[in-house]
Amino acid sequence: MYYALSQYLENHEAPETAVVIFAPVHLCAIDNWQQTLFFNYLTLPELLEAEKTAVLTKEEAVCYSGFPADLLSFRLRLPNKYMDALINARGNGNLAENRAKFEALRETRGYTAFGEEDGNDDLNYETHHQDFDLSPM
Repeated sequence: MYYALSQYLENHEAPETAVVIFAPVHLCAIDNWQQTLFFNYLTLPELLEAEKTAVLTKEEAVCYSGFPADLLSFRLRLPNKYMDALINARGNGNLAENRAKFEALRETRGYTAFGEEDGNDDLNYETHHQDFDLSPM
């Protein structure tokens, strides 16, 4: 989220109001690092900064022995990282559905509507956590 907000502010005027929400589990643990690499979400300088911070704080979700190989493999889009996704996208009958979703995202420029109900008093799915320990990063 730090990088998403930084990129936004570099390219847009600061909003009057911003609401940033983190689910508790995401403050406790980095649980989607591989997904961040898979989708090339961060620029190379951002990745290196995150890795440096991970090393300094000993954040094991980001700082692990295979990080350099993962970073290179994802950045070069090598088959060992993307072949399964390519095969599944074409071979499991979802190609038309995936293309339709991609077109919808392109048309909306990535905007996804959510929270359009008048109200919701259901418990968050993370309310079962007993402990709250911040991630080292």
